[in-house]
Amino acid sequence: MSRRSDRAFWRGYNKQTKEWMYGSLVVAIIDGEGVFLIVRRFDNIQQPEKDLNEFVTKGAIVAKDSIGQYTGYDDDWGFPIFEGDYVKTDCEGGPEWHKVEWDDQEERFHLYAGSMCTTDEDFQEYMIAYDNEVDGNAYECDN
Repeated sequence: MSRRSDRAFWRGYNKQTKEWMYGSLVVAIIDGEGVFLIVRRFDNIQQPEKDLNEFVTKGAIVAKDSIGQYTGYDDDWGFPIFEGDYVKTDCEGGPEWHKVEWDDQEERFHLYAGSMCTTDEDFQEYMIAYDNEVDGNAYECDN
């Protein structure tokens, strides 16, 4: 399990292109409506109004309920673990499936499995101590 704190980014699903987008999260008002965009790191916004309209036409708008922040951890296969992912953890008692969620009040990630919730220390412990594999995400599995 690796932790890469240099990779602070977001993920969101674009229904128009049917693909996941990765980068910075931008909330913008376009035509009087709030929209969520994922702007890739190499996209250069110099003229916000012109450039945001170009991103919209290119399909950078993502579904609000698909947005997830990178946790700073990768699974054992090297895939980044995002908020909203389902993670399969091989523990002593056998495999367990957890959903990664962000807690706004406590400002930290939690792993949820049914009614069980980890503490912050447990999240980090699970990520380091056990074999972990991303096994889907809430947006694709629950919709």
